[in-house]
Amino acid sequence: MLEVTELVVEQANDVIRDAKNIVEGDMYLDRVKEFVPAGDNPVYPDVLLKLRTVQQCLSQFGAGRVDREKHLVKILHEARTILGALQCYMDGAEYPSKDEVKKTLDEGSPASSWFFRSDDDNEYFDFERLDRRKLDEYLSDNVVLPEKHEK
Repeated sequence: MLEVTELVVEQANDVIRDAKNIVEGDMYLDRVKEFVPAGDNPVYPDVLLKLRTVQQCLSQFGAGRVDREKHLVKILHEARTILGALQCYMDGAEYPSKDEVKKTLDEGSPASSWFFRSDDDNEYFDFERLDRRKLDEYLSDNVVLPEKHEK
């Protein structure tokens, strides 16, 4: 088997170190150790195996970030809807309609899931749903999304 050069060892260790600084707590990445530059250099298959593991961990991390960003955008949209409904309520609308809440928003429309359709065929903010929620938990940005490790 052919040993890698000193440059390859140095670059591989840089990649491993950088990945560990970006991704914390990944059990697969935690198992990847830097090469010790003493004695014989590692062979190419060993270096490729470690770097492939790092690549897969970074890919998973990137996918998780996209999922988390989507989740946070959804939570922010709902929080703005709730805030708009509360503003309407404070302005005297006992049951703010979807249109009234929309007028309070800077952009976009309110989150439909927070409204119910009444007998008069209009949509009104669901304060009962709001009362049932623990908003500090529901709107938390500390939600941990389920991990999807497929190695």
